[in-house]
Amino acid sequence: MRRWEDAHWRKQMEIRLDVSGVLRAPRGLVRGFSDTEIGSLQSRLNTILRKTQAMGKEKGPLRFLSLPRETKLLGEIKALAEEKAARFENVLVVGIGGSTWPTIAIQNALCHPYHNLLSHQQRQGRPRFFFIDNCDPDETAAILDVLDLKRTLISVVSKSGSTPEPMANFAVLHGMTARAIGNRLAEHFVITTDEGEGPLRKVAAQEGIPCLSIPANVPGRFAGLSAVTLFPASMMGIDIEELLAGAQHVDALMTSWPFQSPLPYVGAGLLYLAKEQRGCNTFIFMPYSRRLRYVGDWYRQLWAESLGKKYSKDGSIVYEGSTPVNALGAADQHSVLQLMVDGPFDKFTSFVAIERYDNKVPIEGHFADVEQLDYFDGHSLAELISVEQRATEMSLSRQQRLYRTIVLPEINAFVLGELMQYLQVETYVVAELLNINAFDQPGVEEGKNITYALMGRKGYEKLASRDMFGDDSQKRFFL
Repeated sequence: MRRWEDAHWRKQMEIRLDVSGVLRAPRGLVRGFSDTEIGSLQSRLNTILRKTQAMGKEKGPLRFLSLPRETKLLGEIKALAEEKAARFENVLVVGIGGSTWPTIAIQNALCHPYHNLLSHQQRQGRPRFFFIDNCDPDETAAILDVLDLKRTLISVVSKSGSTPEPMANFAVLHGMTARAIGNRLAEHFVITTDEGEGPLRKVAAQEGIPCLSIPANVPGRFAGLSAVTLFPASMMGIDIEELLAGAQHVDALMTSWPFQSPLPYVGAGLLYLAKEQRGCNTFIFMPYSRRLRYVGDWYRQLWAESLGKKYSKDGSIVYEGSTPVNALGAADQHSVLQLMVDGPFDKFTSFVAIERYDNKVPIEGHFADVEQLDYFDGHSLAELISVEQRATEMSLSRQQRLYRTIVLPEINAFVLGELMQYLQVETYVVAELLNINAFDQPGVEEGKNITYALMGRKGYEKLASRDMFGDDSQKRFFL
């Protein structure tokens, strides 16, 4: 039996939500929520839950809820991953946003932090991983300086298959790889794109490149538990079935306070109250582990693109949204904490605390004769960073600053899948409470379309015309 199949082990791996930093009682936080305020959301959350349960999850954007259970392609993904991992020394993942950030987050959380510097044996035969997630010419050129394309697999990820940045890098890499190896070009590429028709599907078919599918109706930022991440994670040697099992387990996370509801729903309700009732417009995500640093980058996109909307579902102009900020504990206690504690009352902090670190690292008492340093003796770095997190909570609480703490028992594939799915569900429910569409991104699409026009893509000419921008729109004014 695999460990994640054991009910007792799964129970031990459940994430928990400490909400003492948002309650008026028993701490007496003046800005905390009363039982009445929290209870007022019961009817609305129950309505959202019933609607979500009634909606089909196979065809609409809510398919992201069922992705952890869609395992029929796992065999194909794992077989392709094992074949490519055995053949290539390097893997270069090319994408942007939701096509790369969840993979970067998973690698940093579950692989050795200096994976690429380990020997082939220490990596257990797994390839080194590199990412291009921008169209910065200096970055692309620099990566090509250190990679031998003859020994590199290039994994191109784009849901639409037309996003300018990854497609431009794909074109560059396709040409350079062709010059480097000549024939058998298709063996050096894998494409992951929308399961429907699209330009990357056409390229894959024409050149015989293996092609994995992203669900057609799931926005890229909600597809972090699909082939987008499962293929590279499998090449890294990560147990992707355990990752998906953790995501599935979110359905079992229930709370009896203040009412019997899924944990992400209650969490969403508290975030909604912080914004609507306490004026919090900046939401800080602050994990106390460098392994989770890039989960913050992924979550920032999830929050910003899902909740930053001009229109409500009924077409009213609302200019909805709040600003996500990712910070790292304890390092950013020496940067943003001063603002969090003494600045405006417009911030809400989500700490992520780790109960058990993989390493304790004892602090030996070499400074026992130095009064200011002798207190370290007998402690460990694991203890110190946990105390730092608790101390930061206390600092915020004493200044009436709102926060909550997501508690992870440890960092493993199960818990990470659980955390990612939890945050996705919670973000969706916040959007429902705000009466906005979590799954569109018209502002992003407009920028893409104007880029197409300015780069000369056929069919977009009008977007670059003076009629579109106005006579003075393209003038620049320098001081």
